[in-house]
Amino acid sequence: DGVVVAQDADQVATRVVGTNPLPAASSQPPFAITDVSEDSTVDWEKILYVVFDLETTGRVATKDEIIELAGVILDKFGVPIEDAQFVEYVKPTTRIPPYITELTTITNDDVQNAGSFAEVAGAFIRFMQQQADDNEGDIQHIVFVGHNNKAFDIPFFLRLLFANNIADMFFNDKRFGFALDTMLLAKKAVRERKNLEVPSAYNLTALFQYVTGSSPTTAHRALSDVNSTSTLLRFQPFWETRKQCIFRFSLR
Repeated sequence: DGVVVAQDADQVATRVVGTNPLPAASSQPPFAITDVSEDSTVDWEKILYVVFDLETTGRVATKDEIIELAGVILDKFGVPIEDAQFVEYVKPTTRIPPYITELTTITNDDVQNAGSFAEVAGAFIRFMQQQADDNEGDIQHIVFVGHNNKAFDIPFFLRLLFANNIADMFFNDKRFGFALDTMLLAKKAVRERKNLEVPSAYNLTALFQYVTGSSPTTAHRALSDVNSTSTLLRFQPFWETRKQCIFRFSLR
């Protein structure tokens, strides 16, 4: 689940936005995503989690765009911080395909007056930074959390930062750079804990039902998917695997 989508996509989607072309889908991107060991430099006491999701116009490399971006901030215990919520439409450079509107309910009218990706992404970065700055503790890590984000959401988001010349705004803040994927948390937890039943699937909807016994009230909308992902992260068996599943994204 996610957008055709951010949650179940098996390939990384990219998009040319603005006047700065992205690297071709087959070329090496200007960033790297790598696994890190549990004994990495992460200070788990000085951390905020940003559970985020994007909705897009599709999943075809070099063709698709972000049309909605949402995120919520959780403290080091996985508890949502009051009023720490971001959700914005993004105006794409092309019209939203009808099947995406059918899937997400997002229409061309919805995004008509929305900001560009650069504007919305810039606001999202500032939102995360402000939450860390305002926190009572010394926050050293702002960890991205998503469902299938290692394969889709993070590469998609980072490529657009470079395409719009705002990657420095992000990478110059050393608090960014680590992430968790709830799909990977779930797979590791199920693999290592024999008392857990195997879910019917590892997409967001199936895992949410596995954890809660009910289906998400809304799917394929960024904020709803963020809330579902937050539920997965806080599910104790999944939560306990996070230190073994953290990965890094960085400049090459």
